[in-house]
Amino acid sequence: MTITSRIAPGKVQTSTPWLDLRSLQDSRFLLLVIGSCFVSFGLFTPFCYIVSYATAHGVDPTTSFYVLAMLNLASVFGRIAPAHFADAFGRFALLVPCAFLAGASSLILWSTAQTLTQLMAYAALYGLSSGAFNALIVPCIAQISDIREIGMRIGLLYSIISFP
Repeated sequence: MTITSRIAPGKVQTSTPWLDLRSLQDSRFLLLVIGSCFVSFGLFTPFCYIVSYATAHGVDPTTSFYVLAMLNLASVFGRIAPAHFADAFGRFALLVPCAFLAGASSLILWSTAQTLTQLMAYAALYGLSSGAFNALIVPCIAQISDIREIGMRIGLLYSIISFP
């Protein structure tokens, strides 16, 4: 009752294939897939190893899980805030810096963090930027795709990046 279609109801829609690899011939979509593959190589690594890293660097084992909690909390804000700003600044204009910031923060901040405070700062920055990447990838696909191909392209992208 609350959803309307942009496609006129009188037109007969032909069924589209559930997987169409010809979408990879679209250079914009192909570049988005390739870039997403590179980001996905390390996107969830901090979520898996941040607690053991904190413990190995002298953080009390009973409180080291708070670093993961901070990372997840910041990720929630990172998934919500970009939706507000993406319409004003552009989806790709936010996606690219967020992906870069996630990688750079891991290389610079995580590798040099030794104290709980430094790890919390890293977790907040990484959670915010990685959450933004996760939230912005689907609107970017929708921006460069025909409305009838959006669902198939989202599935294709996530299928491809599931391997790295």
